[in-house]
Amino acid sequence: MMFLQKEIDQLESYFGEADKHKASVSTVGVAWHLNHCFKVIVSIYKAVSNSDPAAYKAKFNFKKTFVLTTGYIPRGRGKAPEAVKIEATVPIEELKKHLEKAKKYAGQMEQLESNNYFEHPYFGQLNLKDAQQFIIVHTKHHLKIIRDIVA
Repeated sequence: MMFLQKEIDQLESYFGEADKHKASVSTVGVAWHLNHCFKVIVSIYKAVSNSDPAAYKAKFNFKKTFVLTTGYIPRGRGKAPEAVKIEATVPIEELKKHLEKAKKYAGQMEQLESNNYFEHPYFGQLNLKDAQQFIIVHTKHHLKIIRDIVA
């Protein structure tokens, strides 16, 4: 089973709610959160798969340790890098394409070397294991926001 299967299935289950928005919870709607999650999965996969494992340098970072250990990302603290920002409205057909791409890359991620990595803007280099954990934590963070919007 793909490491992210449960979370991707949960994201997919909210396609019927894609048009929902609740300003008291988030400045953007469900579709944005879904698409953002898919874009993050794809972007991280591409960065990790294109990295040189020999260039990975493990380094302690308190913020990284806190987030990956607790699974908690405070709302409204981080800003999405330009590479994963998207339009506020996303057609369902576009979401479906991005979902399939995210599934494909999540499945391929397990085949990479343990010291493949990506550079996180706040946490520094995250090796494969940490990158996968970050994707799960990040996706769960957005799923909580989606649930609050839909509620």
